Amino acid sequence: MGIVNKILKVFVGDKSEKDVKSLRPLVEAVKEAEKELENFDLDEFEVEGEPEMGGDPVDDMMGDIEAGDEEEGDEEEGDEDLEDRVVDLEDALDDLKAEFEKMMGDEGGDDEAG
Repeated sequence: MGIVNKILKVFVGDKSEKDVKSLRPLVEAVKEAEKELENFDLDEFEVEGEPEMGGDPVDDMMGDIEAGDEEEGDEEEGDEDLEDRVVDLEDALDDLKAEFEKMMGDEGGDDEAG
């Protein structure tokens, strides 16, 4: 079999050499892109008014509530809006609790329901 493989290698070529040859242009393109990105400064691309990620939703709600105090409007509408927000927060809290319990269950390897 060794002779047959050598003869095939002469006529057909080596698979690994073909693979390397086909990947060479991609490697060169990546190297060129890397050179272009060496001096990349992320601060140049900051967008004004870009929303902040994270934060505390309670702070946002408190700001809205305080802003609502300044506006003398219909109190019933404000109460309903506040109740809706409380329900939304409770739902979000339930989702976070479920996600936390799932993560803790995955780490322990046991799936306790409850």
